[in-house]
Amino acid sequence: MRGYVYNFIKSVKQDVPEIFSDTIHEFGSYIVEDQHNLALRNLFADKSYIGCDMRDGPGVDRVEDVMNLSFGDGSIDTLLTVDTFEHVENPFKMMAEIERTLSDSGTAMVITVMNFRIHAYPDDYWRPTPSALNMLTNINSVVFYGDNGPIDHPETVGVFMSKSEIPTKLIDHIKSKGYKIYGE
Repeated sequence: MRGYVYNFIKSVKQDVPEIFSDTIHEFGSYIVEDQHNLALRNLFADKSYIGCDMRDGPGVDRVEDVMNLSFGDGSIDTLLTVDTFEHVENPFKMMAEIERTLSDSGTAMVITVMNFRIHAYPDDYWRPTPSALNMLTNINSVVFYGDNGPIDHPETVGVFMSKSEIPTKLIDHIKSKGYKIYGE
């Protein structure tokens, strides 16, 4: 995980805490060497936390395939996947599984890289544009981009997704952190 993305998520938790339920599900929770201080679990010590990854190891409570999740339809209230999308072989299946498992009042956050070095954990497949993330999302969403680079080739792209409305407070927070909103 990149430090400024961790800090962005920390700021969302501080300023828009209502989007996070009592139980957080993270997909891509495996903590790579020298990144224990950037584990999302650290931000949510006040919540029940279920870390999921394709392989067992540090930070992993459940081994799950994000393209074929064992969770029931509508069973997840808060879903986080950060700097994981690029490592998934089939992002179409991943996004469909996120939408399938997300509850009617839930929120999902998918943040990934667009302009970043190849980094195999265990492999590296994708660099989506804001348009690609928007196309992959079939429920209410706000796609954002920015961080460390020219705005026309940003390092970070992300999407907040919900089956209900995306709070204006969240959109305002995203903008206040210097991110651009896709389509504006």
